[in-house]
Amino acid sequence: MHRIKLRDCWLGAAIVTLISFALYRSATAPLSQKVRLSWQPRTLIVQTDWPKCMFSDDGRTLTVRGRLKDNSNEYHAPVVQTWDIATSRLIKQWVSPHPHPPCLICSPDGTAEAQTTSSGDIELWNITTGKLQNTLFTPQRTDQDYLLTNHDVSWSHHVLAAVHLFYLQSQQSTLPWWTINSHVKPLRAMLILYEWPSGKVKHLLLPKVGTSNTEEDFPWYLRFSPDGTRLLTVNLVANKQTLSRSLWDVDTGALLWKSEQSDGIPGAYEFSEDGRLLAESNGNVIHLWELATGHVRYAWQVDAKALHFLAFSPDSKRLAYGDNVGRRIGDAIVQVRDTQSGQLISTWHTPSSSVDALMFSPDNSSLAVAGYKSVTVWDVRAGKLQRTVEGTEGQVGVDTLMYSKDGSMLATGSFDGTVRLWRIH
Repeated sequence: MHRIKLRDCWLGAAIVTLISFALYRSATAPLSQKVRLSWQPRTLIVQTDWPKCMFSDDGRTLTVRGRLKDNSNEYHAPVVQTWDIATSRLIKQWVSPHPHPPCLICSPDGTAEAQTTSSGDIELWNITTGKLQNTLFTPQRTDQDYLLTNHDVSWSHHVLAAVHLFYLQSQQSTLPWWTINSHVKPLRAMLILYEWPSGKVKHLLLPKVGTSNTEEDFPWYLRFSPDGTRLLTVNLVANKQTLSRSLWDVDTGALLWKSEQSDGIPGAYEFSEDGRLLAESNGNVIHLWELATGHVRYAWQVDAKALHFLAFSPDSKRLAYGDNVGRRIGDAIVQVRDTQSGQLISTWHTPSSSVDALMFSPDNSSLAVAGYKSVTVWDVRAGKLQRTVEGTEGQVGVDTLMYSKDGSMLATGSFDGTVRLWRIH
């Protein structure tokens, strides 16, 4: 990854002050002998919605991204916070000067933020200094075009990828802004690779011009491979549930392969850590693609309504996925498959009605699963439940999981504006 994926948010307006303190609670629930989550979690009152978390390499700090939240439960400007884990102290905070950036994404090293503006340009901000580092201007823009930048920008190592979609003013006036991308064919779609940090255009991959009576697809979703050498684009046909996938060579700009169009809408996409496989969810079907050939290795139909979350193990040998729509409490399922044989290894029912996040531990031995009011940790090899944290100490709507690099801590983030840090023994 990516990827955390963080893939990002529609955002609001204004700035508030955050509150920081640590909270400790006791409990009587028995602990598993294999995995012990400290039953005195450290709580950070981050006051953001849907906080996304990233540990530093040394495990001393935690970066939290989201939108600021005040006492009226209104969400405002995008924010990036850095917390000292030992003291639960907020070290620094960067607040976006733009209340409604269509897209906001963090650099792989966590030092910078890229956000699109209403004009379609991309601003690069240093979150340590709070200063604007660079602005990537949209090339070949004309005044008569109405520009709406796609809601996905991707960043990897020294390259940033972005899609710019151009529409006529007449198109913009006939449809609301939140539907124009997927329902109306753009006049022009540009897929650009920018060098980072210089901001120079590395490759102009798609300078294609479409016409209103064609069914040519256009890029909608972007994702870099873990090593940053390849770029995946998921392409849509306007106003149809039809998509295709393209894989690009980042260094040369060459198109490596493009799949045929198929029915469906974009779901979740995840690269294996070794860069050989791509997992894709489409409704209740999982496809496992071989990146070298562009062929589907396996297609699995799952008894689920929607599979929005995928996770490869760090050794790329297993793939986990979960059902996250509308089941009864205790009916949400998680399955784990062997990526080489395609064999179903485990099927688990979680205590929640949905699966909202998945993550393997760094040593491949455990899988953490987040639901509405619970976090469960499963033994991958034995296929058994190791630990259930009911209610997650009061957290509601847990949708973020992140292990520290050494696997000694687990962070859980919730839309109630809290992040909890669990010590793993």
